[in-house]
Amino acid sequence: MDQQQQQQEVPQPRAPYPAPPPFWKHFTKSNISRLHALESQPQGRPEKLPLELTYLRPPPPPRAGHTQQTHYTIFNQAQPLNTSTPALPPAELLLFNPDKPVDHAVLLTKLTKSMLLNFLELITVLAHDPVAPAAEGGGGTSAVQDKIEDIRRLVLNAHVVINMYRPVQAREAVREMLEARLEEGKREMEEMEAKKAEVQEYLKEVRRWKEKTRQDEAVGTDGNGVSGEVKKEAVDGVDKAEIEQARKLWKIVHEIASE
Repeated sequence: MDQQQQQQEVPQPRAPYPAPPPFWKHFTKSNISRLHALESQPQGRPEKLPLELTYLRPPPPPRAGHTQQTHYTIFNQAQPLNTSTPALPPAELLLFNPDKPVDHAVLLTKLTKSMLLNFLELITVLAHDPVAPAAEGGGGTSAVQDKIEDIRRLVLNAHVVINMYRPVQAREAVREMLEARLEEGKREMEEMEAKKAEVQEYLKEVRRWKEKTRQDEAVGTDGNGVSGEVKKEAVDGVDKAEIEQARKLWKIVHEIASE
C-alpha cells in the first residue's frame, strides 16, 4: 500500500518540447504564393487577409514603453520585454563563489561532467529500485527525487556561469565584427589603390600620346613620314588612335563602377 502511494506521489515528467501551435498547417507553398501575390499588388498590402493567410504575416514585435504590454509568451512561458542580467540564486544553491574570478570554461566542464555522472546514477537508481528511499537525512524523499534535485542544481549553476560569461562573449563578438570590417576596408583600399595606379598609368600614356601627336602636327607628319592631312583623309577625319585610347579609358571606368 505504501509503495503504491509513493508511486502515485512521484510527479510524472512533462513532454520535453511543447506541441507546435495548430496554425502551422497553414504554412503551405500555395498559401505563401497567394500572400506574395496579394502583397505585390499595385495598391499595396491589403489590410484584411483571409484567415489562413493571416497567420503567415508575423505580428509586430512588442515594444516596451509604448503599450501596457510588459511580457511576451514563448513556449507557454511569459518572458519580460526589458531583459536584464538575471539575479543570482540563493547562496546555498551555488557551488562556487561568484565574487571570485573563475575560469568559465573549466567550471562549465566540471559542471557538465557532474551532470553526466548524476544522470548515470539516476539511471542506475531507476533500473534497480525506482521507489527506493533516499539516504539518511533526505527528508523523506525518494532517491530518484534527490538525484533529480542534484541535477537541477547543477543545471542552475551552469546557467549562472553562462550568464556571467555573456558580457565576455558580447565583447568578443563585437571585436570580431570590427576586425572583419577593418579587413574589408583594407581590402577595398588596396583595390582602389590598384585602380588608381592603373588610371594614372593610362593618363601618362595619354599625355605621351598627346605630346607625340602635337609634335607630329608641328612637323606635318605622323612620325612615319605620312602627312597629317593625308592621314586624316584616310580615316574620314576620325583619329583611330584617339578612339582606341577613349575606349580604354571607358573600359577602366566601367570596371571601377562595376565593383
